[in-house]
This record gives sequence, C-alpha cells and structure tokens, in this order.
Amino acid sequence: MTGRSTATIWSEFMSGSEHMDRDTAARYIRENFAPDDRLAVVLLNKRMDTVIQRLSTARRLGSTDVQDWLQQQNDRRYDFTFP
Repeated sequence: MTGRSTATIWSEFMSGSEHMDRDTAARYIRENFAPDDRLAVVLLNKRMDTVIQRLSTARRLGSTDVQDWLQQQNDRRYDFTFP
C-alpha cells in the first residue's frame, strides 16, 4: 500500500455506512492489502481496561475464523483498529 493512510482509505471505504459486518472487513482487507502484508490489529475494551494486540498477514486476518473471533471480541465490547 502506498500514498494514502489506512485511516483515509477506511473512511472512504465506509462512507455512508454506519455498521460494518465481517464480510465488509474481510473485503476491505482483500482490496487494500497484499495477502502477505503484515498487519497489526489492536482491540480495546475501555470498560475492562484491557488491550489485545495481534500481528498477522492480511490473508489470515481476512479469513473466516479470524473474522469470527473479531466478531466475538466485538460482542464482548472490544473496539478494534488497524493502527
């Protein structure tokens, strides 16, 4: 990825949408990163004051099992970002 920041691309990708499902997240990863790009995901739970960090390839982060895990964490009130 060159030129624009992840935050800028994400904002454009999500414009007009208030809700993101796991298919949207996986599509975003596939369309904006090479499969072997290394990415970081940070999950924050402000109520419990906890942080979870994961590093992995774009291919793995876009996979169904990781998207399911992220959904479970979101259900547990974690917010997550790609820094």
